[in-house]
Amino acid sequence: MNQTKTPDAPLAAPTASSDGQADRVPSRRRTRRTRALLLGGLALVLLAALLRFVLVPMLLKLPTNIDVTAHYAGAQELFVNPKNGQPLAQPLKLPLQINRHVKADPSLSTGSRVAIDETIVATVKGGGTLHESNRYVMDRKSTLNVTDPKAYAFTPSNVVDRAGAYRLSLPFGLAQGTRLKIYSNDTNSVYEAYPDRAQSTGSVDGLGVLNYTANQQPHALSPVYLAGLEASAGLPKSTTLKALEPGLKAAGIDLGAIVGALPAADQARIAAQQGQPIPLLYDGWVNVRFTVEPTTGSIVSVPSEVDTVSVRPDPTALAPLAAILAQNSAKPVVASALPKLRAVAAQSQPVFALAFSQTASSVKQMRDKVDSARLQVMALKLYIPIALLVLGLLGLALGLRARKRAR
Repeated sequence: MNQTKTPDAPLAAPTASSDGQADRVPSRRRTRRTRALLLGGLALVLLAALLRFVLVPMLLKLPTNIDVTAHYAGAQELFVNPKNGQPLAQPLKLPLQINRHVKADPSLSTGSRVAIDETIVATVKGGGTLHESNRYVMDRKSTLNVTDPKAYAFTPSNVVDRAGAYRLSLPFGLAQGTRLKIYSNDTNSVYEAYPDRAQSTGSVDGLGVLNYTANQQPHALSPVYLAGLEASAGLPKSTTLKALEPGLKAAGIDLGAIVGALPAADQARIAAQQGQPIPLLYDGWVNVRFTVEPTTGSIVSVPSEVDTVSVRPDPTALAPLAAILAQNSAKPVVASALPKLRAVAAQSQPVFALAFSQTASSVKQMRDKVDSARLQVMALKLYIPIALLVLGLLGLALGLRARKRAR
């Protein structure tokens, strides 16, 4: 029997349902990728803004693991003879070395405040060694000193209030031209540091810095500091009119000739004052130049510093002598002496000065430490936020491009 060969049956055409499924699978994948790019990019942009404007201000503060030592060298200049207290024709200079150790105390610090101990050892060749200890309590964000019973100068019992002034560190992001209030332990007072008028900016081994200068006006020494000087350097608390005679003569006041020209009664009155104690008033001031890295507010170097102590007789104790001379001002020898006496009473006689600068090796060590801290701050404030922002914007751009192609 002949069999008729039937043609092969055609392949079944895809159904409507299978065709839709095939189209939707790649579409869903593209949609998910697009959404991921857009959401991821937006998240990175928001994270960059959060880090820069919220987290950085919270995280940028003084650490509690500060541990820095700086070294200085120079000379102690003596302006008076330590044996008799008389002014020297030429200052006597003795070699000086200073070591300054600054260390934070985590056990006394909190999230908002840091306690920092400062130990200074000044060694004068041929003149002994001076020790100084201070504690500062500072706001970790502003770096300003704050009122705190743990803050002291020279001895823990001498609690001081340095609130509103800087010492040890200056503010983060220090703007060029900013004037600064600096606290002085020696005088328990505040003086102003200002940008160097000759050159306000510079560099230390390639590190950009701001140059500062401070010229403190003479101010009465802190009683605690003065007591330490009296004990260690033998500074006298008082003098007498007789002991002042050589100094007065050097200033053009011949007290013997003046007294000899007075009436006998006035001579007797002055003679009675010869041995009476005249309190001595001691003043101190500082002239200093220093450099600051503005990002961290860290002091990088101290090119020069001169700390001076001077003395003058208490004007009130000289008032009786001045009154007697004023009554006899008609006499030429007295008339010529009066303005000189007033000038001596008003002018301080330098006693000693510590003139020094930071050593080159210490500057290099400080420069390296500060530069490392600056890079960390810059990474936190700038580099990381910029990287996150760029990645975020790239993600958004790719996501928007993918969405446009899908349409």
